Amino acid sequence: MAESWGPLIGAIVGGAVALALLLLVIMLPLSYTYVEFNEVAFKKSTIDNRVDTTMSYGSGRYFWGLSTTAVRFPSVYQRIEMRDNDLLIFSSAGSEFVIECDVYYRLALDRLPIIFEQVGLNYHERFSEAVRASIKNTAPEFTVDEYIRNRTGIADYMLLKLREDLAVLNQDIIPHKFLLLSFEFPPELQHKFLDTAVQEQLNKKAQFQQEVDLIQKSTEQLLEAVRANRTIIFQNGTATTAVIIKNAQSEADQIRLEAVGQGIAQLFSALSITDPNDRKMLFDLLTVLDLQSTPQLVIGDIGVIISKA
Repeated sequence: MAESWGPLIGAIVGGAVALALLLLVIMLPLSYTYVEFNEVAFKKSTIDNRVDTTMSYGSGRYFWGLSTTAVRFPSVYQRIEMRDNDLLIFSSAGSEFVIECDVYYRLALDRLPIIFEQVGLNYHERFSEAVRASIKNTAPEFTVDEYIRNRTGIADYMLLKLREDLAVLNQDIIPHKFLLLSFEFPPELQHKFLDTAVQEQLNKKAQFQQEVDLIQKSTEQLLEAVRANRTIIFQNGTATTAVIIKNAQSEADQIRLEAVGQGIAQLFSALSITDPNDRKMLFDLLTVLDLQSTPQLVIGDIGVIISKA
C-alpha cells in the first residue's frame, strides 16, 4: 500500500516544484521596474495606491516586487505651446490681438514631492493654465507701439511675471526659456501704426534736411572765411616779401659801398698817393671804371680814356 503512494507523492512534489519554478520565472521579471533615461519616478503601492514621495529614482532598473509600481515624471524640458487663439488679448484701448509664444520648463527634483502633492499628475495642464493667465494679465499693459519697438523689454517683463506666478506652483522658468514668437494685431491697428511710422519717418527726414542745410550753410561760411584769410595772407606775404627784398638790397648796396671805400683807401695807401689832386683824378678814374659793364683798359694821359675790348 505504501509503495503505491510513493510515486503519487513524488509526482505531487515534482509538480509543486515545477509550479514554483514556473511562478518564479513569471514573477521575477515582473518584480523589476524600469525607469527610462528621460524619466524620474516615485514608488507606488498597488495595494493601497500610496505613493512614496520621500525619494525619487532616476533612470535604471529596480527590484521593487509585484506590489509596487512607478509614478513617472519627465526629467527633460517640456514645452507649453500657445498658438492661434490660445492667447487672445484685449488691450486697455478695447482692441483685440493674438500673441504666440513657447515656454519651456523642467521639473525640479527637489520640489517634485510638493508639486505632486499640489497638482498630482496634472502638472502640465496646471502650468499651462498659469502661463496663459499670467500673459493675459501682463500683455494689456503695453501699447502697439511698444510691442513693435520694445519687443525684448516686453519679453523680459513677461518672463518676470511668469516666474512670480509659477512660484505659487513651485515651478520656475529660467531665462531664455520663454520665447515671445509673434503678435498679430487687427488690420485697422496695423494701418494706424504704419501711418504713424511713415509720418515719423517724414518728420525725421525733414529734420535731417534742416540739419543738412545748416551744415551746408556753415560750410560755405567757413569756405568764404578761408578764402578771405587766404587773400589777406597772400597780400601780407607779398608786401612782406617786397620789404624784405628792399631791405636786403639796401643792405647789399651799403655793404658794397663800404667795400669800395675800403678798397680805394687800401689802393691809395698801397700807391702812396698823398696829393689831393692825384687822389681826385684816380678816384674819378675808378668811378668811370665802376660804371662800365665790361672791364676797360686805360692808356695814356689820365685825362684821356681809351676803351678797348
